[in-house]
Order: sequence, then C-alpha cells, then structure tokens
Amino acid sequence: MSAFAALVAARAAGVSLKVDAGALAWEADHPPPPGLLAALAQHKQEVLLLLKRGQVPWEPSDWRTFYELRYQAALSRGPTAPDQAAATALECCVAEWLNQNPEPGKAGRCAHCGQGDQPGTPLVPYGIRAEEYDWLHANCHPGWLSLRRPKQLLIYPTKFSEQ
Repeated sequence: MSAFAALVAARAAGVSLKVDAGALAWEADHPPPPGLLAALAQHKQEVLLLLKRGQVPWEPSDWRTFYELRYQAALSRGPTAPDQAAATALECCVAEWLNQNPEPGKAGRCAHCGQGDQPGTPLVPYGIRAEEYDWLHANCHPGWLSLRRPKQLLIYPTKFSEQ
C-alpha cells in the first residue's frame, strides 16, 4: 500500500489524520481496520508531507525528506544509476514546488500566452489545488515551465543531491 492509498483507506475508515507538532496523529470513533496503522507507520514521512501539502510552506527538512523518498523510489524501480535517480528526484521536487506555489492567471486565459481556448488547443489545468489552477495550452507548457523553474531554484537553491 502506498502513502496515498493509506490516506485514502484512513479516510474511508473514518480515521482523521493530522500533523501535531511534527508527528502523525489520528482520531477515530472506532478502532481502525487491521493493517491500517501499520501502513501509515510504514509510510509515515510521506504521509506527513502529503498532509502538509498546501497547508504550510515546507521547511528545508520537508524538502530533503521528499527528495530522499523520490530518490529511493527511483532506485527501487529497477537498475537506475544514482546520478539518474538524483536527477529524477530533483525534477520531482521542482514539480512539487510548482504545485505548491501556483501563480494563477486570469480565468479562461493561458498563464503563458494569455490567450483563451483555441481550436484544437483547449486550456487545461495544471496544479493540485482545485481553486488555484494555472491554465495552459499544451503547447505553452514548455515555455511556461522554463519561466517558472528559475523562480523555484532561486527560492530553494539547495542542491538536493549534495549530502
């Protein structure tokens, strides 16, 4: 079971989860199903990050944990060189930062080119917060990303691959 699946299972079982002084806390009206608490404990660091997502800005230690989790995941998928796993983990950090720091444009307008829907090129949402999507044309995504990426690197200049 993944961290996300554990969160979904907890919600379905009526278990309320929260971050309390940096620890994972839960409440429920009845005992959780067998195995749920073990799954939450197994994925504790990732569950904590998922619960923090969008609530408070991540601390450097949160980014380090996220990077390490993505790095280990890249290595576990098969024969992957450490430098490739590090590059994949860094790209995951960039994508997460973009998700957590949207720059919503005007509704119905592309955040990159400013145009609305075009025949054959509809606007699609980019981001994880339903109320704060960046709207983009598929062909505008590379240009938009190239402009947003330097902002991420200026705010979080740490090289995650350095120990």
